[in-house]
Amino acid sequence: AVEAIVGGRSRAVDCQQLDMTGLDGKPLRRCSINTVMAGFGPDANAVAERRRWLGSMRYSISIKTEILKLPWRKKLPCSLSVDGGSPQEMEDLFLFSCFVNKHTGVRHRLAPYAQLDDGLLDLAYTTRPLRSIATAAKVDEMIKGGGKHVHATSLLNVQQASRVRLETDTPARLMVDGDIIGFTPLDVAVRAEAFRLFTP
Repeated sequence: AVEAIVGGRSRAVDCQQLDMTGLDGKPLRRCSINTVMAGFGPDANAVAERRRWLGSMRYSISIKTEILKLPWRKKLPCSLSVDGGSPQEMEDLFLFSCFVNKHTGVRHRLAPYAQLDDGLLDLAYTTRPLRSIATAAKVDEMIKGGGKHVHATSLLNVQQASRVRLETDTPARLMVDGDIIGFTPLDVAVRAEAFRLFTP
């Protein structure tokens, strides 16, 4: 790190500006250099946080146990607007993620096309209800397999944008860089070259 600073090597990186409802019910604005997620991911994370006695295994175990509950999962109707376009109405949102980085967690490469300095947000979201345990497990394996889910176009949409708005019929948890910090509605805007980082 000292060598990078002394050598003067640095790069400008983007972030995403997030406007949501905080856990206290008040408006909340945060910036993220990784991801904001809604749907299954934050719900599974909330379960994992109640299983801290399992240590680091709690996340993978909770994802698997929550997948087993999919046939009975309550629907999450929503609308999604991209770059100011007409809202896209969806009867059940299983997964919504918005990135400026490629990964979340250790192995989940949800946004394989994302670049830290391209001035764009990378979206991945389900376009139809997902109730099949086998399909959900397959999607999880594709994500862990380097981002192969981008080819599952009948189930997922992957695209780039500058602005996004997500609204849900009932408040949905929002997980930002691994922590649940608020609820929908959510407005996301890219802030290009927001930070300059020293690099090796």
